[in-house]
Amino acid sequence: MIRFILCFLILFSFSKYLFADATPVILEEGKDFYEIGLNLDILEDPTGKLTIDDVNNVHWMEKFKKSNKKKPNFGFSQSVFWARFKLKNKRLKNINWVLSQNYYLQDEISFFKKSNGKWEESKAGNLFSFSKREFNMRSFSFRLNPKEDVFYFVRIRGSVNRLNLTIRSQKKSLENEAADNVKLGLFFGLILAIFLYNFFIFISTRSISYFYYCIYVLSYGLVLSIYQGFSQKYIFIDFPWMSNNGLSFLIGVVGLSLMLFTINFLKLSNSKKILYKINSLFCVVSVLVIISSFIFPYGVNLKIYVITAFIGMAIVFVTGLYRIKEKYRPSLYFILAFSFMFLGIVINSLMSIGILPVNLFTTQAMLIGNALQLIVFSMGPYLIKEEAPANNLENE
Repeated sequence: MIRFILCFLILFSFSKYLFADATPVILEEGKDFYEIGLNLDILEDPTGKLTIDDVNNVHWMEKFKKSNKKKPNFGFSQSVFWARFKLKNKRLKNINWVLSQNYYLQDEISFFKKSNGKWEESKAGNLFSFSKREFNMRSFSFRLNPKEDVFYFVRIRGSVNRLNLTIRSQKKSLENEAADNVKLGLFFGLILAIFLYNFFIFISTRSISYFYYCIYVLSYGLVLSIYQGFSQKYIFIDFPWMSNNGLSFLIGVVGLSLMLFTINFLKLSNSKKILYKINSLFCVVSVLVIISSFIFPYGVNLKIYVITAFIGMAIVFVTGLYRIKEKYRPSLYFILAFSFMFLGIVINSLMSIGILPVNLFTTQAMLIGNALQLIVFSMGPYLIKEEAPANNLENE
């Protein structure tokens, strides 16, 4: 009797290693979409050396912790993160399922599933060519064919690490992809239209402000398209550099063109010399960011352009406010338009470093802010008639 009790206690103590702590994902009739962030057990590997066999060892299995977020966000981290989940298929009819990582800037993601008693690994991420993906989709997606209760593992590595995992039927995945392409196509079509509109104005007026604004619109639009995984699929196909250091390059171009546009549009030569010098100095900083994209690894450049983006926003915003104080009327439109963009960047950046949660609003904040900025600028008559400042100050 004592032996029986001892055996029972031993088996009970080890049972927690045999089953995931998180609630299993249950595939049910009539449902073809699942967000599985709360169904994950997560393990941080600071060394980056653990293998699939290691994380299945009892020693490491007990170190997994249940996720308490729908979209776990680990921010800047050099660690590797493992996630596991259990899938129960209760559908009578077997259909094809797709597991998707919907964070489009993940450097590397590995998906592990068992086949014939052995773990099979499928890899994807921004460090790999788009043509090597299992599905022709913006998200990093992998095929699931669960016929019974089964465990899966996901491993991510990158300069910024985030888990935004969903399970959808293959039909639902294709439908969602088509719908998203239409929405994003409309937005990037708007950016292209604004670019062409201002380019034609530049051709007809020869106003250098319009040229700088065209470069800004085009480069910032490309940044947003990369963040949305749109460029990887339609523009920079099989060019992984653009999804990594290419972002640093484009951010530098955005900063440079924005500062030059600010200097010319707000007529800083008619204002205090210090404003002109500060904005000119940041032009040099933006050039250095462009150069750094060809020298330093993406992890370093990412931190550089996040810092410079915040500094650049502060400079432009303070400059616009000062020109309002000087009663230069176009600066009112300038501040209103860029306030939307700045707010979107701040929200998205705070989400990227893990301060704000990952949701529809925070992930699309840059897109929303840029759309509102373009709308405000398109309504401003100052883009057609540049106004002289009402109260010019002598250069100090």
